[in-house]
Amino acid sequence: MTDDDLRLRYVEGINPSRWLDVWDARHPERSIEHERVGQPRQLRAVLAGESDLAIVRAAEADERLHRIVMFTESTAAIAEHDHPIGAFAELTMADLENETLLDVTGLSHKDAAITAKTGAGIALMPMSVARLYGGKGSTVRVVTDAPGHPVELVWLRERDDDDTQDFAGIVRGRKATSSRAAQPEEEKPKPKPKPKPAHRIPPRARPRRMQKRRGR
Repeated sequence: MTDDDLRLRYVEGINPSRWLDVWDARHPERSIEHERVGQPRQLRAVLAGESDLAIVRAAEADERLHRIVMFTESTAAIAEHDHPIGAFAELTMADLENETLLDVTGLSHKDAAITAKTGAGIALMPMSVARLYGGKGSTVRVVTDAPGHPVELVWLRERDDDDTQDFAGIVRGRKATSSRAAQPEEEKPKPKPKPKPAHRIPPRARPRRMQKRRGR
């Protein structure tokens, strides 16, 4: 890495390779130093000046930062491998009314996924994170009507130079010939999905859930 290289941090679950590949094609003489970070630390490096840009998820507003919305990520339910939700391609919140939803406050996404895989209950988290930490021993299903998780590119206002504008343009799909600056924009509201009837999960499929668990 040289002093001229761009520095990027990206939150767990996000794969930035498609944008890095475009940058490499446009700037073969310069690389991007990049590192994955946990969501609690996603803004730390960019605010401290240790990173030029950051791809973050559901980050709090900060007047020091420029930001552009990249996309909104779906919410997923993650449970143990043989959980009855595996019988369905997708779920709604109504499907989970009679299930044990884990309180993941204070837990990392990784720890929440590990807890869900033990059979203690179901954890809700961004889909990409559920896939990252789920793996074998888990069941992951999208929850179609759960609130989404906005993913944004952020950088310090004082660091708003040609390099950051160039990478922001790449993220937004702008071609190399375009000279339009990548300005922050508001996320456009998406139409609410139509409610779907709840799935009826047969009680016989989950006999253990008829009793309260102890010691969990």
